[in-house]
Amino acid sequence: MDANYSAVTNFGGGVFPSNTFSDTRSGWVLGVGFEQAFADSWTWKIEYNYMDFGSDDVVLTTAGLGTTTTLDVDTDVHVVKFGVNYRFGYGKGPIVAKY
Repeated sequence: MDANYSAVTNFGGGVFPSNTFSDTRSGWVLGVGFEQAFADSWTWKIEYNYMDFGSDDVVLTTAGLGTTTTLDVDTDVHVVKFGVNYRFGYGKGPIVAKY
């Protein structure tokens, strides 16, 4: 996963942007799903995935103030997918090339 971090500091009525930090993170995924036919060539499905990319400390420096901020970033992603599928050629047997 590619992640980009930045921050804005409001100090004394002024807004000061920080540097931008980019990181490529790896992690793991755990998922479960279900698929069921409801017509000859049609199915519906639902799927859940939990992705964990761990935690990391990100140090951002605020331009103009010279201050640094350390953020503990813990990245977890929850994804729910729902879909409908159509299967071409269902029930017609294997496709065989004829010459």
